[in-house]
Amino acid sequence: MVGIEELNEKDLKEASNFVDSLFPSVYEEEPGSLDLSASLFPELYEEYLQKTEIRNLKYWVAKSAGIIVGIIGLYNYNTDKDCEIWIGWFAVKSEFRKKGIGEKLFRFAVEKAREQGKSILNVYTSNDPEEASGVEFYEDHGFRLIGKEPWTKGMKESDEKLDKLFYQQKI
Repeated sequence: MVGIEELNEKDLKEASNFVDSLFPSVYEEEPGSLDLSASLFPELYEEYLQKTEIRNLKYWVAKSAGIIVGIIGLYNYNTDKDCEIWIGWFAVKSEFRKKGIGEKLFRFAVEKAREQGKSILNVYTSNDPEEASGVEFYEDHGFRLIGKEPWTKGMKESDEKLDKLFYQQKI
């Protein structure tokens, strides 16, 4: 049985290791898991949140037998319209995929967004082949591509050129 619970301090290290193992090259200077810490301790990460223009950052984990098997978050940018919200790091461990856990996390996040009065769900991903399953998930769930731009943050000159893909769905 898989349950979903709010990320807490006790699970932070395990959740951070999970996120950083899946998204290791997103930001060279800042690990992706920094968002997880900032969600729990916004006062300690005030400078980071101001720099990224992120607010209302919150994460939940899916657990099976006490082990984190998935994660999803929601957040806003300071420039968002009141009706918008973004999906944060969203992933399921590979050995737990195709078992409905991603679907459960996604439905949970949609419900949380609706509880906040949101009607537009945004997400970004990339055209990296390793993220193809994410693109497929979003498209299968009614998201439409609304834009793309060259992915430059954290990239080295030798890296394959990727695009950042922006998707949106009305909820």
